[in-house]
Amino acid sequence: MAETGSTETTREMSQDGADITAAATLTGGWGIRGWLSALFTKLLNTIDPVSSALRTLLAEHYQIHNGSHFFSRDFIDLGNGATHNILVVTPDTTKWSHFIFAIEHELEAFVTFTEGVATGGDGTPVTAFNNNRNSVEVSTTLLFHTPTSPTGGDVLARDRKGSGKKFGGGGRSEEEIVLKQNTKYLVSITNGTASNNLINWEFSFYENISGV
Repeated sequence: MAETGSTETTREMSQDGADITAAATLTGGWGIRGWLSALFTKLLNTIDPVSSALRTLLAEHYQIHNGSHFFSRDFIDLGNGATHNILVVTPDTTKWSHFIFAIEHELEAFVTFTEGVATGGDGTPVTAFNNNRNSVEVSTTLLFHTPTSPTGGDVLARDRKGSGKKFGGGGRSEEEIVLKQNTKYLVSITNGTASNNLINWEFSFYENISGV
């Protein structure tokens, strides 16, 4: 406020010295004005300039940017009636794995997906790579192949298909399974023929703290 007797026009001032009775302009500055300016700029950057639509990312796409999305792809040539087992082990935390997978086979094959198996040993570690190659985050969900003596558990899914077919591989909204924490899952692939059977498999998952 101006002093008594002054000819200066009375103006209200904010703590940062800005005139808060003047027309608002989002041009940066200190205090609340600067914070609002930064927020306004961020909001403008989320709007498509052509359609004026809000630009958004799908949840899994955001997880890729965030460095918490992982993948593993490989193949194996299975001989006459042979079986290949892949073990998925989740941690005993609320950082849950949102999991999808696909198995593609050259000839007839039988695939089962089992929850809660017990093993004599987890087998050989399989690397799950971070989709964001700039991130240093590593997966807390662990993958192995050829576990020792897998037994028990509940079969969640099984399928038998002929040549050139695929198990899984649909959209995430139909295929995603939020894996139970502190649990072992077994993906078992058996060649249904007497010939060599080329198998391609792909696991894709992101990890997110439950409730966040």
